Amino acid sequence: MSTNNNNINVKYNNIDQHSPKMNNDSVKISRNSKCHCGSGKKYKKCCLKKDKETGGFSDIMFQENFGMQVHYNNECKLTFYVPKDRFIKASQMIFEKGLNPEYYLHRIDWENLKNGESDEMTYTICFHILAATSIQRNNSDPFTTIEKSWIINITNNMDKVELLGVNNRDWFKLARKFISRVSG
Repeated sequence: MSTNNNNINVKYNNIDQHSPKMNNDSVKISRNSKCHCGSGKKYKKCCLKKDKETGGFSDIMFQENFGMQVHYNNECKLTFYVPKDRFIKASQMIFEKGLNPEYYLHRIDWENLKNGESDEMTYTICFHILAATSIQRNNSDPFTTIEKSWIINITNNMDKVELLGVNNRDWFKLARKFISRVSG
């Protein structure tokens, strides 16, 4: 298996589709809801103006999570947040057991996977693929991985996993049409 850090060409189906099974209150917030920053104020009286200026991006979304988008043959299949603590535990387990990406790649029916129609296990397998690939690339420190958000592309014969680490703000701009959340 080879890994690649080249730019990933992405194409989107159903660009306005949000995940029906998962939601992210920090992305779609009612004006009268409590603000996502934790101030206790209504969103409209707190961060609404700042979020409009920044396109909805908030650093708070990425304090305990990082973003991940999974592509299969350059087609977006999943977009979600990964809790950093879960990723660190998974990375440590994968490192200790010596698991590689191939162990996880064949556990998902990539051809029939639809954005927003996945279960917790599918999301978990995806971030395990990121962890195993990072370790395979000699980056066994999960704390460096969680400082970025990630786009991964898996080829149809599953012989190559391409990784692209991007800063959280850029990932959010690209991914906000697809955001869902892995529950903690």
